[in-house]
Amino acid sequence: MAASDWSLAGILRQPGFDWSRARFASGRILVAFILSLGTSLPFELWLHGPELLHHQDAERRAANAPLIEEAKREKARLHAELVQPVERALAQVEADHATWRLVAEQAAREERDALARSNTAALEAQAEYNGLDRLQGPGPRYKDAVLREQQARAEAAKTRQREVKAHQQTAKLDGEIGTLRAELKRVSGEMEAKSMEMDARIQRDDRYDQHRDSLLSRLTTLWKLFLDPEVGFVVLYLHILTQLVAICLELILLMVKTVYAPASCYHVRLIARTKLEAARINEELARALAELHGGRRGGLHVTANDNPEPDAELGDEVARRRRA
Repeated sequence: MAASDWSLAGILRQPGFDWSRARFASGRILVAFILSLGTSLPFELWLHGPELLHHQDAERRAANAPLIEEAKREKARLHAELVQPVERALAQVEADHATWRLVAEQAAREERDALARSNTAALEAQAEYNGLDRLQGPGPRYKDAVLREQQARAEAAKTRQREVKAHQQTAKLDGEIGTLRAELKRVSGEMEAKSMEMDARIQRDDRYDQHRDSLLSRLTTLWKLFLDPEVGFVVLYLHILTQLVAICLELILLMVKTVYAPASCYHVRLIARTKLEAARINEELARALAELHGGRRGGLHVTANDNPEPDAELGDEVARRRRA
């Protein structure tokens, strides 16, 4: 539309006011204004898209809050029924395993201490029996050392039994821990599958507000912001400013071309050359039509005075032309 203006402007403008040109220019500007108004709104919705999507998400979360809360309660119930018993059993077994491991470590330390005391008492008894600085033979100190050696060995044997028992318990609990961990993995997978099923069921619910990002949803959100008592005036001001800027950007080329653009000598030559070429084409068309019509009249004109004797082929041709 902007490139189709062939009217003269500037110093080459024809004198007087051209109503026809003004009417056509007004119509073109009106059509361009309507088109720019239609395209400026999607541009505005795209420009303010992040803010509109933020408000849409907030409204969607508020609308879906009851369903989400209901799903959380259902998931908590399933977790309490399926997972928590296994977790409690596993925690108890792991605690018992840690206790028996500590018992085994303590028994091992006590056994080492008892063996060390037994060895010390045996060395003392041997020294007392040999009598390095006294008479040889089993004296009172020798008997005391032997007694302490026997007591230490007996204590070491008891602690060894306690250590063996603790290792047996830890080995048994290791098996139970493996079994419970496998059971926890199984129930956790079952819990996850049921949770996904609940999420899918919620999204299929008629009350669930699905995420939508379209021009209609953004326009609806924009209209709600217009009605907001806090930010409505600011949003309306920004809306009007954005649309005016977009409309001006789209109309500026047409306004410059039809109203403000000065014509040039090249423009005048271009108009004259185009008009001359159009006149020549019209003349050629008229001449071709005249020749065509003249040829038809010459071929179909037959009078009674001539009374020709055409041959069969000429008669057939005349008959075909007459039917045509």
